[in-house]
Amino acid sequence: MHTRIHHLLLLLLLATTPLRAEHGPQPPLPTLPIHVDDVPLTVEVADESWEREHGLMRRTELPDGSGMLFVYPGNARRVFWMRNTTLPLDAAFVAADGRIDEIAPLEPLSEVPVTSRRPVRFVLEVPRGWFAAHGLGPGSRVSGLPGE
Repeated sequence: MHTRIHHLLLLLLLATTPLRAEHGPQPPLPTLPIHVDDVPLTVEVADESWEREHGLMRRTELPDGSGMLFVYPGNARRVFWMRNTTLPLDAAFVAADGRIDEIAPLEPLSEVPVTSRRPVRFVLEVPRGWFAAHGLGPGSRVSGLPGE
C-alpha cells in the first residue's frame, strides 16, 4: 500500500514539475519594453532564481534591440560569468532607482567572475557594443523597470 502511494505521489510530482532543458537554452522568457534614456529596448525578464542562473546560456543569437533583464528581490553586489554563453555581451549594473552604475564587457565562455562595484537591483545584458552605439553609459537611466 505504501509503495503504491509513493508511486502515485512521484507521478503527481513529475506531472506538475515544469520540464527544463538542462543541456539546451532556457525557453524564451516573458518580455518587457523598457527604455535606456530615450532608446527603446525589448528585454526578456529573468526574475526567478532558475531563470537568473541560466540567463542567456546556450543561446545562439540575441537580436539588436533586445536583451535580458535580471531582476532581484533586493540590492546586493551581483556576480556574473559566461559559462556556456557564446554571445559577446555587455552587462549594465543598474541601481534600484534605474540609474546605470557601470557597464562591464562579458567575454564569451569565460568563467571569470565579473562583480558589480556597488549593490544593484537589476542587471541588463545586451549584445556587445549596444550601449556604446547609442551613446549610453554610467548615469543613463533605465525606465519601465518592474516595480516602477
